[in-house]
Formats: sequence, structure tokens, C-alpha cells
Amino acid sequence: MGDLKCVWEIPAILGEGPLWVERENALYWVDVVGKQVHRLSLADGGKKSWNFDTEVTSLAPRKQGGFIGTVRHGFAFFDFSSDVVKPQLIVSFETDIPGNRFNDGKADAQGCVWVGTLHEPKDRPAAALYRWAHGEIECMAEGITTSNGLAWSPDQHTLYWADTPSHTVWAWDFDSATTAMTTQRVFARFAPKPEGWVADPQCSD
Repeated sequence: MGDLKCVWEIPAILGEGPLWVERENALYWVDVVGKQVHRLSLADGGKKSWNFDTEVTSLAPRKQGGFIGTVRHGFAFFDFSSDVVKPQLIVSFETDIPGNRFNDGKADAQGCVWVGTLHEPKDRPAAALYRWAHGEIECMAEGITTSNGLAWSPDQHTLYWADTPSHTVWAWDFDSATTAMTTQRVFARFAPKPEGWVADPQCSD
């Protein structure tokens, strides 16, 4: 394993969602709570940040340029070619569930965008996993509190989805042709934090 190197020492309240965009030779990521998106160009080392009036929680590149992503309560299009970026809201979602917002998301190999929600009070499993495909949104799974860790196995036959408060990573058999999910099971379960545990103030949870 090689040495770790800090490529940009920029503070974040909740830095998440690193996204490598090959066509730009650049890395994007979001500061959800800080309501920012950051971009680091590996071609010339250029650094750029954008501020928003709402949380930007995930991004995925579009074939025709620009990005599709999620804000607090919906899917939106983004164009980062200018200094000021305003999300173009496509559809609102889960506005009827108090305390819910969108969180972690990624695009699969077929170009479908998958994004999970979280329940901010963290007192009940009111979050769900959604799939955006060809302009239509479908709920694919439910029953967790904080969506995180969305990923696929290298062979695209398994989908993983984590629920942070329950310390559980779920797995499903995944059909890459139809994007169907079957046979839900526990992939990993971790012990809860010890009683009295306090986070390092220099780290975010």
C-alpha cells in the first residue's frame, strides 16, 4: 500500500461522495452539511468550490454533459461550467416524511442513478433506496434509518447498502441487465459504539 498524500487541505463539515469524472480528469465531492461541492483537477491542479442554498448530497455525470444529483428533497440537474451554479430541480421526493432528506448515491454501470435517504432524528427506519432510470423513479428497498455505503461488486452481481445506526451492511443479488434486487441478506454487522463513546471533535461521524 502506498503512502497517503493530502491533495487539498480544505475543511468540511460532512465531506462525502467522492466522484471521479474521467472525461474531465477531475475529482468531485460534496460537503453535505456545509452545502458545498468541490472539484479538483488532476490535469492542472485547479481547485474550485461552489456554495448552495440547500444540501447537495450526491452527484453522477450525464452522458450529454453536466450532472444529475440530489438535493435535500429531490433529484436535480447541475452544470458546473460557471462560477455560480443553481440546481435545476427535476422532481421532489419524500417531502411528506418529516425529518427525511436524500443522502448517499451513485450511478451503476448501466447509467441508472441510485440514491438513499436518511431520517435525521435517527429514531425510526423511515429511509429508503431509490433508482432513477430513464426519467422514472422507483423505490427499491426500505426499512433503514441512514443510507450509506452504496456499492456494487466488481462482477456487478451484488449490490451493497449500509444502514449507519444499525451498524449493518446489507447485500442483494443484483441483475445488471434488469437492475433487479433479490435475496436480501446481511453482508456484515459491526458492534455498536461503547457506552459513553464521544467522537473526536476533529473528526466527523
